[in-house]
Amino acid sequence: MFFHLKGCVFLKNIFSYTPPQKSKGFKISKSPYTPTLSKDIEIKKTLIENKKLISQFTHADKTNDVKLREVSLSIDNTPYSSLLVFYDGLCNSEIINNYIIRELQKNIDNEKSSFLKSQKSNTPDFSTLIPKRILSDSDVKEIKTFGKAIDALLSGDSVLFIDNVNTAFVCDSKKLPGRSISKAEIEMNLQGPNEAFIENFRTNTSLIRKFIKDENLIFETVEVGTESKTKCALTYISSIANDSLVEEVKTRLNGISIDYLLDSGQLEQLIEDKTYIISPLILSTERPDKVASHLIEGRIAIIVDGSPNVLIVPAIFSDFIHPAEDSYVRFPYSLLLRIFRLPAIIISVFLPGLYISICNFHQELILTDLLFAIARHTRKSTFYYANRTFNYGNSFRNNS
Repeated sequence: MFFHLKGCVFLKNIFSYTPPQKSKGFKISKSPYTPTLSKDIEIKKTLIENKKLISQFTHADKTNDVKLREVSLSIDNTPYSSLLVFYDGLCNSEIINNYIIRELQKNIDNEKSSFLKSQKSNTPDFSTLIPKRILSDSDVKEIKTFGKAIDALLSGDSVLFIDNVNTAFVCDSKKLPGRSISKAEIEMNLQGPNEAFIENFRTNTSLIRKFIKDENLIFETVEVGTESKTKCALTYISSIANDSLVEEVKTRLNGISIDYLLDSGQLEQLIEDKTYIISPLILSTERPDKVASHLIEGRIAIIVDGSPNVLIVPAIFSDFIHPAEDSYVRFPYSLLLRIFRLPAIIISVFLPGLYISICNFHQELILTDLLFAIARHTRKSTFYYANRTFNYGNSFRNNS
């Protein structure tokens, strides 16, 4: 009896559940988020104010991937305080340590008058000294507002603040995480190129540029998303594409009102004419050679930063049943495949419904021997014709 009670207590302790303690009067706030700082704030002259503001913008006291490194500049053996800000993981640490911080710590002999604001004050002209003398190996841009500084940080660049200077300097130090170019996994083919797009924006534009060696190929940047500021490239050949079509696509992209855009699939739903129609109106592909072939025809491609798929507009029905491989095989074979492809699509769509309707309502159309075979098979199965047809189609799809 003792062991029985002890076992019951043991099982009770295992399966017992104690809910977490909740604070009294907890309610979810319904008030919308309102930013406390405006991104239009200009960069201050003192380094202490700039450090305080950039810490508030990036929430440096809460997040652990924002790095604020104080670096001492030395110009004519005179020290100047500076602050280098970057996101750990978005920047190349080798560029930060070897080409930015190390160069900033070197003593600069400022003898040339072109690097002085005035001969009387003998104050260094950092707007000229930083990009042309100290960080001449890096791509450096001068900015004046915190909004541009935040956008640069989120893009993988580093921002340099200098004491007694009311501007900041954006240093190119990007190394965004991503995968290398691989084979196409969805639109596979036996002949022709096998490269596929990846999530890197500049890699995708270079893949298209590799196929179309034309100076008229244009990548026009449009930012979508009030918060995410997702970079989209309107791609077309200016000597072939219709100007009115280019303006229409540009108008639709600029007219999108959304906070965050994460993928080209979201963009496709925002710019298409009829959202609820079954047939797609925009072609999405992962193959750069397919995009190149459509650009040559006068179409427009839309590249979304962070998406491995590129949108092509406008699209017609034949674009969805003609794979890229048709362009790489001999004409008789591609013509034969196209002739059989459309009837095969019609049969695959209507044959299951035809089979169900004949077996349920028009058994007299079936041959007697075939009808007896179907009846024997039905007697052993617990599913109806519709269920069996659905299961057969699902099993074929999983095995293919």
